[in-house]
Amino acid sequence: MLIRRLTSSDATVAAPLMAELGYPTTADAFAERFDALCTSAYNAVLVAEAQGSIVGLVSVHSFEMLHRPGRLGRITALVVASSARGHGVGTRLLKAAEDHLQNCGCTVLEVTSGDQRADAHAFYAARGYHEKRVRFVKNPARKA
Repeated sequence: MLIRRLTSSDATVAAPLMAELGYPTTADAFAERFDALCTSAYNAVLVAEAQGSIVGLVSVHSFEMLHRPGRLGRITALVVASSARGHGVGTRLLKAAEDHLQNCGCTVLEVTSGDQRADAHAFYAARGYHEKRVRFVKNPARKA
């Protein structure tokens, strides 16, 4: 298995993974968001490729913190194709994400994961992440 950076030409085969995560999208919309995200070296989308097929992806972001030294690294999406689960793909993607973020100078790593994802929560806990519950979210109205 190869872990590598996603490229723009991968959008068509990578976009369906977002649907498996519960966020269906088109290849064009996925490519547009990917292009916007990758304007900074601190952000990346890494993919797991097995036998020439993309079987998983992870997106990472990092930014400076004002209240403490170092950067905050955030994993905002990690998905493995249903056909490839249970074979260590997620563990390898998580490790690659952590390595990338630490190389960016991150001193704190966090994962965002929906309340309904009990299996994902157990996966992260088994790999050293602990739950921290307070988070406030607002979805502002979009301007037309």
